[in-house]
Amino acid sequence: MSSRSEAPNGRGFAITVTSGGTHGRVRAAVRGEIDAEGAPALRQALTAALRSGNGLDLDLGDAVLCDPSGPRVMEELRSQAVASHRTMTIRNADPPARALLAAHGCHDLLADGEPPDGTDTHRPELLTRVRETLVGAGYQTSPADTDGAPGLSIEERARGIAVAWAATVGLSRPAPDRREPQAPVYPGIDSALHAAVVVALTNAGFLIDDVPDEREVMVTGEQPAPQEAALVDRATVLEAVGVVAAVGRLTPGQSRRVLVEVSRKTGIPLLRLAEQIVEWADGGGISTALQEQFESSLARREPRTPPAPHSTA
Repeated sequence: MSSRSEAPNGRGFAITVTSGGTHGRVRAAVRGEIDAEGAPALRQALTAALRSGNGLDLDLGDAVLCDPSGPRVMEELRSQAVASHRTMTIRNADPPARALLAAHGCHDLLADGEPPDGTDTHRPELLTRVRETLVGAGYQTSPADTDGAPGLSIEERARGIAVAWAATVGLSRPAPDRREPQAPVYPGIDSALHAAVVVALTNAGFLIDDVPDEREVMVTGEQPAPQEAALVDRATVLEAVGVVAAVGRLTPGQSRRVLVEVSRKTGIPLLRLAEQIVEWADGGGISTALQEQFESSLARREPRTPPAPHSTA
């Protein structure tokens, strides 16, 4: 296993890339603030990390997503991963980052915790939930290492949890010469069973990956909780950015950073915080503790210098 650290083009963030993990996966840990200015360098560094292994686990535990440019990079990386038959996960993102990522359609990449050497510690729990779901739907299951056993076999693989079955699905018929029963292939039954298993799993909230074999379904994860997948009300957040910019005489980028920072320190979701700021601007009130957090964050920013007036002489 090897690691390397880099600060692309001197931007406000750094990346530590660790290769040689389980299944050839690469881990990239990002530290610092990610904004529109640093997005091109982030894209270049993470693209290289993705291409250097069989998959990418992106750790955002020490990163701050200041604006939508970071999630857009994640969208592009996911497309690259799919096109190159690799997988990608995002881990340890804080609530504001998760909200931004979900708003840009990246909720399926979100995962919890940190895997040792690229191993997903939640896989055994996922396997158990898949089995319980199928049993509850009326399917018979059997251990994956039991050859010839009837029912669905469920096992953990590199790509996820595989649900598979034999060509006969427990059906057999004697051959014409009355020798040992053969294992006939029933394409129609296999297709129908495949569709039924997919429906049962997707209705239960599991994420399914396409596989070429009609006698196998691959479960790659679960849909996030509704509050994590909810879209951010962009208009409200943008309005709050404008309020902070006006009060603190800051640039829009600085104002977004203030909102994200206060959200992280107070634990208030970004959207709810934005709503409170807009309500305050309309004559409402905010708590003393929240006001102190804003004043502290604003004090660390340098107000922008207003443009010099044009001379009329």
